[in-house]
This record gives sequence, structure tokens and C-alpha cells, in this order.
Amino acid sequence: MQLLQSMTENLNPVAYRPSEAERAVLELVVQSDTPQMAYGQASVGKANTTARDKLIRLGFLTYNDGGVELSSNGEQLVQAQAIDGSNAGEPGLDGE
Repeated sequence: MQLLQSMTENLNPVAYRPSEAERAVLELVVQSDTPQMAYGQASVGKANTTARDKLIRLGFLTYNDGGVELSSNGEQLVQAQAIDGSNAGEPGLDGE
């Protein structure tokens, strides 16, 4: 666990390039009204679920009380990638 924590602490959110599925999950989180809503929307489809879990492992999302929110690194990533949530929920992003 210590190794994973040290790896994610050194991850540069400005240099990270999210996959299409990761980007779709970030957009869903940005546009969601509550962390619980974000978790529900990011849990639809295998691609979204896998991307959501990876973003949590990398430290871009935090999981709390049945919801997901952007971490400080996640906020930097969203800003660097110009993700605003306007494309959230686009057809075909759930990978099925």
C-alpha cells in the first residue's frame, strides 16, 4: 500500500493523459450535483466502472460515503484537460 501511495503522490496531473473512458467519468463527476449521483453515473457500464476505479487508484477521485469527488489532483487534471462536463452522458461512452 505504501508503494501505491508514493506512486500516486508523484503522479503529475498536468502530464497525465486520461483515456476516453476516464475522460467521460471525469465529465460525469464534474457535472453531477452530488458525489452520490456522480458515483451512480460513473458506475454504468464496464468501461466507466473500470475507468472510475482506475481514477480512484491513481488519486484523481476520492470515494466517500457512497460517492466520488475530485481530489485536488483530480481538479488539476480537469483544469489541465479542459474538462467541463458539457459532454457528459454522450452516447457510446459506457463501452457497451
